[in-house]
Amino acid sequence: MALGGSGQLKQLRMADRLGMLPDHVIERILKFLSIKDAAKTAMLSRKWSILWRNIPRLVFDDSFARITERGGSKLKAKKILMDIYKALLLHDGPIAKFVLAIPGLSPCDEIDHIVHHLANKGVKKLELLFGEESGDYPSDRRIHSSLFSAVQLSSLILEGACPLLEDLYLWYCAGASEIELVAPCLKVFLFIGYPVNIMFKCTPILSEVSILPYGEADVNMDKKLDMVALFASLPALEQLLVNFQFLKVLAASDHVPVKLPSLLHLRVLGIYRGHYGGPLETSVIFCLIRSSLRLHRLDLQMKAGERAAFCEPMSIEKECCEEDSEISCLREVYIQNSPGSQPELELVRFVFETSHQLQKLVIKASDQLGCEDRLKFLEEVVRYKRASTQAEVIYS
Repeated sequence: MALGGSGQLKQLRMADRLGMLPDHVIERILKFLSIKDAAKTAMLSRKWSILWRNIPRLVFDDSFARITERGGSKLKAKKILMDIYKALLLHDGPIAKFVLAIPGLSPCDEIDHIVHHLANKGVKKLELLFGEESGDYPSDRRIHSSLFSAVQLSSLILEGACPLLEDLYLWYCAGASEIELVAPCLKVFLFIGYPVNIMFKCTPILSEVSILPYGEADVNMDKKLDMVALFASLPALEQLLVNFQFLKVLAASDHVPVKLPSLLHLRVLGIYRGHYGGPLETSVIFCLIRSSLRLHRLDLQMKAGERAAFCEPMSIEKECCEEDSEISCLREVYIQNSPGSQPELELVRFVFETSHQLQKLVIKASDQLGCEDRLKFLEEVVRYKRASTQAEVIYS
């Protein structure tokens, strides 16, 4: 069969030369191509065809396809997603990163199939970006549950995927370094996992927050939490449950304020598995209490079986005197595994002096506290002046 001219000969020679390139050079070239252009290289040679089906980073954005009308044509959207799914079926290697950011798309069954496939492939980084052009979709639409079986997933970015999300629970999360929440309908948030930076960027009605990291907090994290900015982004906060590991993260910030301006609606504050480990952690506890003028209930659960280190009592006493605070709504205080330390006495005295509606203070002593120390602690407590004539002390 005769070739059709010198032009075809040149193309064949160029294809031969490209096919002779080392694998690492071809992989580097593919890295800088869009997914659509990378797929076209399969025509160059068998080597290119094999290598493009193994590229670890798959980005499907407006360079791949675009739906021009707001909300898009459902038929066109389905075709685009089927093309993406076919590309995934052809892909042979591991997927380090997958990005879906095509304007006009919105969550649907086809995307559920894609998420399920990615979870099975062990995707490490996943971005599903549905912006303002995503149009309308059913209010009961949820991200497919198979997403949470992606055990190798280390980075997840969801934009516009859950606009009506009200409750978010992140259990035993490990590997993440940062969590950023933009969820205007979110009401309840719970995090249990290794200490990370948590940023509430748009959570105007979030009322219940539980942050319970485990393991040692990295107090040398590059992005230290700003206490004022953190709680200013939670204007509707009514219940806050944290543990000592999170207090350590807050204490590592550049400045622990005496009082925050933003905890105006907080009614329940719980601090668990804590101990008065140092002046900064203790200052954080006092700051949170002092800032919650509508606080109704305070729970302190100290770490079992551990005697607390003693802080300088005068530093805490001085702060309390400098700030004219009044926790006028506080009614109930519960302290479990009480170590009987000086900072704890300062806390009890502060609560007594500033809580005009206090009804009950329940203290359960630590098993490590001897009878003589318990008696001394109780004698000191009953001497304190109480702003509430109804305040009852129960010590066991």
